[in-house]
Amino acid sequence: MGTKWVMFFAVFGLIVGCDPTEKPQKADDETETLVDANQGKDPIVVLNEQIKSNPNDGNLYLDRAEIKKNRDDYQGALYDVDRALRTDSLKGEFLMFKANLFKLTGQRAKHKNYLEEIIQKNPDVLDAYFDLGYLYLIAKNYEKAYDLANRALRKDVNYAPGYFLKGLAYKDEGNYKMAVSSFQTAIEQDVDYYDGYVELGLLYALAEDELALAYYDNAIAIDSTKIDAFYNKGMYLQANGRYREALEAYEAILEYNPSFYNAYYNRGFVYLEYLQKNDSAAINFGEAIRLNPMNQKAYYNRGLAHERNLEYTLAQNDYRKALEIKPDFDLAARGMSRIQEKSNE
Repeated sequence: MGTKWVMFFAVFGLIVGCDPTEKPQKADDETETLVDANQGKDPIVVLNEQIKSNPNDGNLYLDRAEIKKNRDDYQGALYDVDRALRTDSLKGEFLMFKANLFKLTGQRAKHKNYLEEIIQKNPDVLDAYFDLGYLYLIAKNYEKAYDLANRALRKDVNYAPGYFLKGLAYKDEGNYKMAVSSFQTAIEQDVDYYDGYVELGLLYALAEDELALAYYDNAIAIDSTKIDAFYNKGMYLQANGRYREALEAYEAILEYNPSFYNAYYNRGFVYLEYLQKNDSAAINFGEAIRLNPMNQKAYYNRGLAHERNLEYTLAQNDYRKALEIKPDFDLAARGMSRIQEKSNE
């Protein structure tokens, strides 16, 4: 908050206790005028004015860079974060914002090189170790991934992402016991580490251990707006014959993200294959098709739902569409043959 505002509110605090009929009461009108001055303005315009008054405040440039990034003006965002770095070339928040811009714009080499530069400039920016380690993990360079995780942990033994990165590497190598141990340590350091709970859920689900559900529920309790835990929970319930509960999990996803294709597709599959509710299956596959009109499997499954309802014309239309998308789709071809045979009976 700028000095002008601090002084203004201090004065206003004195005026509140005065007789409202006295002349100083005009300050209320001034307040409304000052507050309303920025209403309806583009936030970048507001920041431009603040920067003019405080040209050495790097946080203002970062705020403007964030807005530009969200508007897909990546070049403008890069310009502003560079301006922020001129005010403080070692500030971790500024450095990581620039690194993430390179990542967001698909500049892989620049992203990797800049992360290495950050670690050289300011070895205390722990997130740079994590992001660089993750890049090495994707490249299957586990030794380097472990090294970067351990270097971060030597800086801060309580740095949860360091343990999480090691867990991902162990999991990728198939060492599930060490992966579980690392993920457990991550959530011990940060009890709100959403991704740690999701990964533990996945590993326990792989072991067919119902404890997976507890980890998914913990993740959901931390952030119910994210999809991963709900979706993985639904998949676990579906695989274990708990179809109604699986439908509830998919429905919860759609409350937060009504455009999540897989939730509709999986609901359709549960209705079609396990609950024999062909109408409901067709409706859900229809929603999946609306969201992803080039998915031949959704057309095929909706066709199958229509076929089981003896709606052969609708089924044939869907099988035909599936074959238009994927001409060598054997299941759809067999579906067409079945319809033709039934038509000749």
